[in-house]
Amino acid sequence: LEVVWFRFLLLFVKGSSLAFPVMLGVVLAGIALGGLAASLLMRLMPTAPRFAATLAFVAAVATVASYAYFPRVIEPFGLTSVTQPDAIVRISLPLMLPVSFVSGMFFPIVGVALRREFRSEIQTAGVLTLVNTIGEAIGSLAAGFVMLPLAGIERTVFTIAIVYGGIGALLMWRPVKGRPTAIGYAAGLASVIALAMFPFGELNDRLVSIPVERFAEGEPERRLIAVREGLTETIVFFQRMLLGKPVSDVMLTNSFSMSTTGYGVRRYQKLYVWWPVAVHPELKHALLIGYGVGNTAKALTDTASIESIDLVDLSRDILAMAPVVFPNEGDQPLLDPRMHVHIEDGRYFLQTSNQQFDLITGEPPPPGIAGVENLYSREYFQLMRDRLADGGLVTYWLPLADLSDVSTKAILRAFCDVFDDCSIWNGSGTNLMIVGSRGTHAVVSDRQFRAQWSTPAVAAEMKRLGVERPEQLGALFIGDASFVRALVDNAEPLTDDRPKLIEAPFSSPTAGSDLLASIADTGAARTRFQTSPLIARLWPSALLSSSVPYFDVQHVIDAHMYGSLLRQSLALEDVHRILTGSTVDMPVLWRLASNSDIQRVVSSATPDEQMNPLLQYHLAIRLLSERSYRQAADAFERATASPQVRDNAFVLYIYSLCMSGQRAKAQQTSREAFAASGVSSLPPLWIWMKETFGIDPSRR
Repeated sequence: LEVVWFRFLLLFVKGSSLAFPVMLGVVLAGIALGGLAASLLMRLMPTAPRFAATLAFVAAVATVASYAYFPRVIEPFGLTSVTQPDAIVRISLPLMLPVSFVSGMFFPIVGVALRREFRSEIQTAGVLTLVNTIGEAIGSLAAGFVMLPLAGIERTVFTIAIVYGGIGALLMWRPVKGRPTAIGYAAGLASVIALAMFPFGELNDRLVSIPVERFAEGEPERRLIAVREGLTETIVFFQRMLLGKPVSDVMLTNSFSMSTTGYGVRRYQKLYVWWPVAVHPELKHALLIGYGVGNTAKALTDTASIESIDLVDLSRDILAMAPVVFPNEGDQPLLDPRMHVHIEDGRYFLQTSNQQFDLITGEPPPPGIAGVENLYSREYFQLMRDRLADGGLVTYWLPLADLSDVSTKAILRAFCDVFDDCSIWNGSGTNLMIVGSRGTHAVVSDRQFRAQWSTPAVAAEMKRLGVERPEQLGALFIGDASFVRALVDNAEPLTDDRPKLIEAPFSSPTAGSDLLASIADTGAARTRFQTSPLIARLWPSALLSSSVPYFDVQHVIDAHMYGSLLRQSLALEDVHRILTGSTVDMPVLWRLASNSDIQRVVSSATPDEQMNPLLQYHLAIRLLSERSYRQAADAFERATASPQVRDNAFVLYIYSLCMSGQRAKAQQTSREAFAASGVSSLPPLWIWMKETFGIDPSRR
């Protein structure tokens, strides 16, 4: 039963290396207390073995009751993920302690009853322990490998309750001592009633929604679309929605958001492929460790020049959910003939394979989940390097938001200990990319570097994810090995025998912000880019100088991606800088709280649906990004009818009027609105409008 309990609790508890011993401790404490209670009971009541059937029935009732009561147990925790030991104990006790306690009583009581069947206490204890151990082994295997994948958590709990009730019925039919007791019949009746009242549907109707709501908090619309209780995890998919239309898919495994098709995650996970394809002239064989929702796999299969792709993932069930994200078989990465799937551990595959790869990349789970530290250690990075062909590349995730400064530096030190030319690159905000290689390869030509932007399907996705021009790839640069080693200084590397470094606390209250300031300084990164030996080796000379201005674009992208973590300038000021100083579109959408996922909803809407003021707002943002200022002004004016975006839409309406040459109308409209508002002084945004366009709404 503990196998089922642990799987169930992982929907609410972060599966860290601390959580499992705490939960196991509750089970063992219940068994120990039950055994102690049974020994005391048998001293006071030598006929206690007569109640063995009663205990089995009570265990059945407790199994049902503890599961039925659990929603009340978890309710006080709201949408928070349970991580602290005391909180784990608080939700584990009501679920697991009652049945564990009864089971602890049942074992010695049955042992006393069996004593009369054997010649000695030693023989009795040996036989009982043997049977119990065999039962535990078979039960764990049956629950984990048969019942949970086939029947799911809820039906498995119900089945176990039936087994307890069946044992009670058997002991009533063949009592271990004396005649069946009246209390035994009453307990049997109670177990039948409990089984009849089992709360089927509780899991999907109420409990699965808790992790969904946690990760969809703040989203006005979301929809649960798929649940799969697999061999190693419970997988949940939900969709973020806009006006009833899907925007993106999110995959949860147990209580954790593992991946999403949202534009931010898609961006950095596809950069794991786009970056090496741009700089490696002969990238033919790729290895992907971890599938997620298929973002990186899709980038690989969209790259026609790659000849073979090996995918390694522990979970057959996650791969079986691929059609949720890719309902069209022609789009599914797993059905690409170049794809070779291996259901096994990534480290084991690296240790046992003799293949060589031009690219090794991966989508590891976030740090903090039990065992994930082994996917960030120096030994693991060494295994990756050993499987690289000469000149091969590794691209890997560095999730800054999930790490302290100590753990970040430990991972970087481990990576740079293995890869002499280690470097660090922007992805999406705190989701950074680290890169290393095994030796050198030929420098790509300017034409080869730009080839992806000439491939329609790839170029369209690059545009959607804000990598609209080849020059922007260089502007993702943060620093090469000299920068990373200076950043790391004398930090200890994360190794297999020092796994706790990945959970190390911050070294000081300001250490996190200091580290972020070093990494997010695009001005300093631009200087490092221009002087980096790594860039001189990898980048075509024609792109070296042309990439430099795009660090200003990257600065605006960072302002969006990092959000409140960085000191912000006015969003409209950033937008104006992009519109007047570059030809790119996507940063405009991002700084104004739109994106390509939302724009897909706008484009797919019918003409009548598009007249919705909220869709008009997002349509206007797209028109603005395309420099269609007059049309944008018309759409922003219609969008002011939406209470959700009225204030922003009005400001952008005035801005679009100015950009379309209608400053007189902008002045009059803003003055009328300012007079009606009763505000006495200009907010910073309007001061900027006055300085930039001469628009002064306070002027009479």
